[in-house]
Amino acid sequence: MSKTIDSFSGKYDFLSNFYMHEVDYEGKRYPSTEHAYQAAKSLDPAEREKVRKARSAGHSKKLGRNIKLRTDWESVKVDVMRTVVREKFKSPRLKQMLLDTGKAKLVEGNHWGDTYWGVCKGRGKNWLGKVLMEIRKELSVANDAFVNAVLKMDSPEEKLERIRNILFPIAKRFYNDAPDMIKVPKSEMAALHVLVINNKNWK
Repeated sequence: MSKTIDSFSGKYDFLSNFYMHEVDYEGKRYPSTEHAYQAAKSLDPAEREKVRKARSAGHSKKLGRNIKLRTDWESVKVDVMRTVVREKFKSPRLKQMLLDTGKAKLVEGNHWGDTYWGVCKGRGKNWLGKVLMEIRKELSVANDAFVNAVLKMDSPEEKLERIRNILFPIAKRFYNDAPDMIKVPKSEMAALHVLVINNKNWK
């Protein structure tokens, strides 16, 4: 039976929308997915900018409670969440952290009464958890498809060329997002990243 991760804090704080990691949304960069989600509640550029500049994710949520909602908000809010969370996990570091949760059920357990995005006192729709698991599956399928395609190649030279041509842009993003103490050359980091995270044996 797969385990359940029911708290987006501590080791799993990166799953929370309050985790500070910049995301791009509709031409603007936001300090967190919470900032972007709360700003998306309005179509007024001035209101969005006010939320974007909020000093913290918690502050952006507070501002979002008082924002004049766009008329279609209830019908689009889950898709907005998917968009901003998917953008967050374009980060190779965060992507791998999400994949490392394996098949665990992701539940945003909370004590503040959110039974739409999470679960409180055993009750809730857990939409944030569902979105995270959906994106995790997308990333896992994409990883497996890429690695399996490379594994089918006959020559080591062809595999290496594939790494160089396709993975180097990913390598640059991963390297730039990695801690400063990592000194592995970017090209080697690309190959190492894909080989290790996919747990494949290359022959």
